[in-house]
Order: sequence, then structure tokens, then C-alpha cells
Amino acid sequence: MASGLRRFLNSVKENMSCESYNKLIESLGYIDDKASLEKQAQYINDAISLLENTQAKKALINALQSCGTMCISNSIVETAKKLYQEAEDVNAFLQLMNEQQIGGGHLHLRNGRIIVEYHTCYCEIPKQVEKMSPVYCYCSAGWCERLFSSVFNKPVTVNKIDTILNGNDRCVFEVVYENEAME
Repeated sequence: MASGLRRFLNSVKENMSCESYNKLIESLGYIDDKASLEKQAQYINDAISLLENTQAKKALINALQSCGTMCISNSIVETAKKLYQEAEDVNAFLQLMNEQQIGGGHLHLRNGRIIVEYHTCYCEIPKQVEKMSPVYCYCSAGWCERLFSSVFNKPVTVNKIDTILNGNDRCVFEVVYENEAME
């Protein structure tokens, strides 16, 4: 699996204009994949800071979500699919996921939507930087998007509600899905 830095840069390159990507490289230079995790995290945070205050913020969010879809392992997705097949309904599925600690272990339904709560930040990148941009958390939204769209075999929308990087005591994401088969 590619490093977080490589996934991030590939996602930026694929989701943003060549001009934005080139400006980023021109401003920050290149960083070796073998750089320490701390240096890679700082580079990612610097890149986000550079890009989030431009008209390219939506493209940056898309890039981070895309990065998150590549971060989740295939084995987690396959395990979740098996749990879904075993479950009698969405509540039972979420309970099985919680028992396996997939998705933070605090999944539940609220108003017909799946709420994903992390009581700790599971990503190593933000832990390396003193003040990581909360925009980075769109990566986790992408992680959730791939998980649930793969399980339900249809697109889902993931909304970032609040995060630890925003100062909250937990990360909260909302998964909007249509699941007639198990309602």
C-alpha cells in the first residue's frame, strides 16, 4: 500500500488542476517517500494550508476524500461485506461492525442515517503535527464512503459533522444511504 503522503499527492494530482498541483510543488518542493512520518505529516498539513484558502478548496476536499477511499484496506471492506450478509437489518449490521471495532466501534442509526463516531483519532498523520487542519478529516469521510458504498453496493454520501481536529472530543460523520433491502 502506498504511503499516506503518496496517496495524498496522487489524489491532489488527480482531483485538482495541473496549475494547482504545480503551484503546490513549486511552493513546497518534493519530499521523499522515505522522509519521517513527522516530516510527511507536516508537508501534508502545509499543502492543505496552501490550498484550502484558495478557490480550489472544493477540489482539495475531493482530493482528501479520494485519498481516504484508498486508505481503507480491502480486508476491512471484505469483512464488513460478510457482516452485512449475516445481519438481518441495518441495526444488526452496525452492532456486528461495533463488535469487530470496524468504523470506530460506535456506529448507530439516527433519523435513518448511519452515524460514525470515533472517540479517538485513528490516523497517524494528524498526531505528528501540532495543529493539523480540520480539512484533513475529509480523508476519513472518504474512508467511510468506500466502506459503506462497497457494503451496500451503491453510492453513499458522507458528511463530516465534527472532528477532534475541530476541538470536539470525538469525530462524527453522517452516512446518507438508500437501503431498501434491509429497512
